[in-house]
Order: sequence, then C-alpha cells, then structure tokens
Amino acid sequence: MERRATIVYAKYRGKYKICIEVTPQFDVRQALGPSNSKLSGNALEAFIEWCDKKDIRRTHVFGRVRGAP
Repeated sequence: MERRATIVYAKYRGKYKICIEVTPQFDVRQALGPSNSKLSGNALEAFIEWCDKKDIRRTHVFGRVRGAP
C-alpha cells in the first residue's frame, strides 16, 4: 500500500522461477530463485535481459540480496 517496493515474478511451465523486488527508485533490492536460491543459468540470463529492457538498475544486486525474513 505504501509503494515501498514492487514484486515481479517469472514462471516457466507453470512453476515460479524468479522473484524480484524493485524499489520506487528502480533499483533491484532482491532477485531470487525458488526457495530463495541464487539465480543462475537461464533464470539469471532472463533476469539480466528483463532489467536491461525495463531500464532497472542491478548494480551490485547480488551482493545485497537478502533471504526472506
């Protein structure tokens, strides 16, 4: 409600593969795979392509990624 972040997700063949938290300043706060895993392979490539197309900053995102509370 306060618009502190937007959550975006990607599914492949009906299963969640990527969950991304984007701040109002268009920075990625978190980008995680299933069970809060690090993105790799096709999921990582899709994430990078999505950020580039949407002009979302992802600088140092993986150094700041946090797990679920």
